[in-house]
Amino acid sequence: MSQDRWSAVIARITKTEADTIDDLAGPLDVRTRPQGRPLFPSGMGPLMPQATFKSATTACIGVRITEARADIADVAAHLAALALEKDAEIVVLNHLPYCGLERFGFRCERVVGANEDERAACEEQIRRFWNIEIVI
Repeated sequence: MSQDRWSAVIARITKTEADTIDDLAGPLDVRTRPQGRPLFPSGMGPLMPQATFKSATTACIGVRITEARADIADVAAHLAALALEKDAEIVVLNHLPYCGLERFGFRCERVVGANEDERAACEEQIRRFWNIEIVI
């Protein structure tokens, strides 16, 4: 991720919420529709622990979000500053349907599964894909 991009993210972060247009856009919002069951793929064979899909020179920091946060703008500012300082990519391991960091431009990967073991396997697959060394 370029430093220009993270600087632009920091410049756009605001605690001000947009005016609600739920009465107009609500029926079009996919988050309000009944959803199918999120399913972590099974039966795909063992994951290859040595396989990484991201360049070894790209530093990726994983951020686990498991519950809604009221201070999401503050979290976004801290994460963008961290990414800018460390010249890293932030990948959000999102256990919620919507965590709020999406609106600031963060890469949010949805972690799904019927139980804790499936969610851990899903998160591990995402970690390998992005070559994430640390999760905070």
